[in-house]
Amino acid sequence: MAKLRVFYTDHYEVELPPGHRFPMFKYRLLRETLLKNQVIHPSQLEPTPLLDEAILLFAHDKEYVDKVKNVQLDKNLERLSGFPQSKSMYYRSLASVCATVLATEYALNYGIATTISGGTHHAYRDRGEGFCIFNDVAVAVNYFKHQKRIKRPFIVDLDVHQGNGTAAIFQNDPQTFTFSFHGEKNYPFRKEKSDFDLGFPPHTKEDVYLFNLQLYLVNFIEKHKPDILFYNAGVDVLQADKLGSLDLSIQGCWERDMMVFHLAKKYNLPIVVVMGGGYANPIEPTIQAQLNLFKEMNAF
Repeated sequence: MAKLRVFYTDHYEVELPPGHRFPMFKYRLLRETLLKNQVIHPSQLEPTPLLDEAILLFAHDKEYVDKVKNVQLDKNLERLSGFPQSKSMYYRSLASVCATVLATEYALNYGIATTISGGTHHAYRDRGEGFCIFNDVAVAVNYFKHQKRIKRPFIVDLDVHQGNGTAAIFQNDPQTFTFSFHGEKNYPFRKEKSDFDLGFPPHTKEDVYLFNLQLYLVNFIEKHKPDILFYNAGVDVLQADKLGSLDLSIQGCWERDMMVFHLAKKYNLPIVVVMGGGYANPIEPTIQAQLNLFKEMNAF
């Protein structure tokens, strides 16, 4: 088994307005902390190039892609995205999708790969929402299905926010299973229909969360019989997260991740891991939970 490959995108810098809610710095901080703590070796890191723009069209409308590229979104679409539009945001978003595409290629060959980005599950075919411009997992799924490299993907979305864009993109695709655990009172306030959704009330404890995850995830993996897992490992499920509503500890988040990796091993499934959300303020709990995630991926 080859070493875990980690694709990163923070060399494409985006400056957000002072006081913006999205902690863009967290990606570089995570990469630097992984190296400082010797969780990964520099040889495992791979800077991501820009994606061939045509590949975006496997999950997005060309008109929308062109508007993002040319910085021509109308004010409503810009507001929905949560970001001020810019050329640098386009490049960074393009690289983030590329990271997930490259990670999928690597995972298909070697079993597991990850990105220090991705999980942009609020992006629809024709618009971005909730700090998501393009839907990286949707692009990768449709691209590799088109290449006939995968047939029955299974998207495990454990970010605290429902992956509404992902659910909408795959709503008429019986081969792709969308599985979402999320806070029922969290954004997005109008949910889409995944193949399986379970929304938890605010302050749900981790024992309840983990019991249900074990029950339902095993059940639906066995029913769907996937050939690959895509795992959105958002750590905004933490009690410390400022944009979440659940009460998982760092230990509980680690147990959640272990459960997903155990099932990937049990069913001999390649797994692609994307970071999803994480908005603790200060950021340290977010980074600590992600360090634990990377330790387990390295041992996969």
